[in-house]
Amino acid sequence: MQRCTMTELDFEVVENRYVGIWYQQIPDTVVWVANRNSHIFDKNGVLTVSNRGNLVLLNQANGTIWSSNVSREVKNPVAQLSDNGNLVIRDNSSRNSTESYLWQSFDYPTDTMLQGMKLGWDLRTGLERYQTSWKSADDPSPGNFTHRLDIHVLPQVCVYNGSAKYTCTGPWNGVAFGSAPSNTTFLFQPTVVQNKDEVYYMYESYSSPIIMILRVNPLGQVQRLIWHEMSTGWQVFFTAPAPFCHYGDCGPNSICSVDQTPHCECLEGFKFKSQQNQTCVRSHSSDCKSGDRFRKLDDIKLPDLLDVSLNESMNLKECEAECLKNCSCRAYANSKVTDGGSGCLMWFGDLIDLKKTDNHTNGVSIYIRVPASEQDPTKNHLLGWQLRVRIIDGIAQGLLYLHQYSRLRIIHRDLKASNILLDHDMNPKISDFGMARMFGGDELQGNTKRIVGTYGYMSPEYALEGLFSVKSDVFSFGVLMLEILSSKKNTGVYNTDSFNLLGHAWSLCKNDRAHELMDPVLQNEVSLPMLVRYINVALLCVQENAEDRPTMSDVVSMINNEPFNLPSPKEPPFTTFTKGKNMKYSSNSTSGTSEFCSVNDVTVSLIYPR
Repeated sequence: MQRCTMTELDFEVVENRYVGIWYQQIPDTVVWVANRNSHIFDKNGVLTVSNRGNLVLLNQANGTIWSSNVSREVKNPVAQLSDNGNLVIRDNSSRNSTESYLWQSFDYPTDTMLQGMKLGWDLRTGLERYQTSWKSADDPSPGNFTHRLDIHVLPQVCVYNGSAKYTCTGPWNGVAFGSAPSNTTFLFQPTVVQNKDEVYYMYESYSSPIIMILRVNPLGQVQRLIWHEMSTGWQVFFTAPAPFCHYGDCGPNSICSVDQTPHCECLEGFKFKSQQNQTCVRSHSSDCKSGDRFRKLDDIKLPDLLDVSLNESMNLKECEAECLKNCSCRAYANSKVTDGGSGCLMWFGDLIDLKKTDNHTNGVSIYIRVPASEQDPTKNHLLGWQLRVRIIDGIAQGLLYLHQYSRLRIIHRDLKASNILLDHDMNPKISDFGMARMFGGDELQGNTKRIVGTYGYMSPEYALEGLFSVKSDVFSFGVLMLEILSSKKNTGVYNTDSFNLLGHAWSLCKNDRAHELMDPVLQNEVSLPMLVRYINVALLCVQENAEDRPTMSDVVSMINNEPFNLPSPKEPPFTTFTKGKNMKYSSNSTSGTSEFCSVNDVTVSLIYPR
């Protein structure tokens, strides 16, 4: 744990002075301010512990600028700044434990959430712990935005602009908030605790050399910032919300997509009122008919929990039957994704704040009621087995050319679904070479401190150490191959033991259930041995150690030569939620040595988001 310090802050621009806390080695980053509502005008302020046990800030005239407001008198009060950044007042005659704290700064956050801090409610006292933005970058007085835990029906984290919701994550589903960023899962463990006394969210970093904070800035953006001991500055690991799709931007009964234009689209059964009025209205009679069915939408941030019912004992089939019986039931979903999915959430009336997640964000599945007259076959049927095989082979041949037959060896570094274009004959074309690196002569790999690319597709040695080679592209190809075979994104949550498609595929294959990974529309088009073969090749590509992965030349041979005997793949990296799981991670370092470590020792290179 990095040691924190506390002293006066002096902002020369506004000539106001405050008492604050920051890390010793990062003095420019203030994580807590005591008197943010009442600054000191001169240089004669005094911070002291009063006889009654209060921590007080006095001005030159001994007037109280700020006080901790301890409610009862203490005989032997002591103020102490813990290494984790928590400023506490305790009775020195009691044992030094959290229960004996008379007051602590962790109960009164400013704009920054530290590790070990709780965001949420103490139900016994009614205390709510939430973050409030600074007014501006150099003014710590309370700004317009708050970041807090909404505990209506199920916990979710929301940013409020005043009293209005600005953006929400979606409900806690047992392992994550519904649309939480997926690219930090290997760095920290999120936790939500619910009992009769408390409901709160907190997080804990897996790796002690990493300093991690969660901050709401004056613009209302929530940012997770990383400072590694080798860093020269804070790295912004994610920022939310995106410039589009804030809370309710598209209105009711619509879905907002960050990465497509136009961003707003009406749900099936609804249409825009007019070209000028983009409000979604019913395109059919609201009468309930026996032909109503449900359309499954994947990778979704669930609607806000406004008019909903929750039954935690129902399974998904029971949930569907119950929703179908009620004409006002508009949608349903599992409330938890653990154990293959459980619990029943049903929405009634208008659906508000429904979003399509992007490649950097976790999403879940929801089932939307669609009238019989509106039910348009899915596009998945357009991509049969033979066409998918042709697309996979075309991508493999393209990478083989870049790695082996091009005049200069080219490593793409950002191979993903959105960078594969299909022409009118459905032939794949690898696009977007803005992050590609070229090598000449005998060069085989490179190292960088500026990591670029898309999390979920990046190889572990590149994401964590900045090492990239042709095997980095092979890893991305393996992820893409699994996505094509399953019609699922890598960054979804699939069962208790895995938080991405790689872990899901590995779990199914080692339990002889590979057929469950296949897109259901392919079930009559491909034999099980052929499907298993392709999944096996994909898993070989996403092995943790770069040396274990095949070259693209090997991949092309394996997918085009059926008699080719395939080796057994090793477990992919970062596939489980289990905290502290011993996870082999080895890569070629500049010294040529291999290294083994547990997840608690994972470090992060300097990272810049796209």
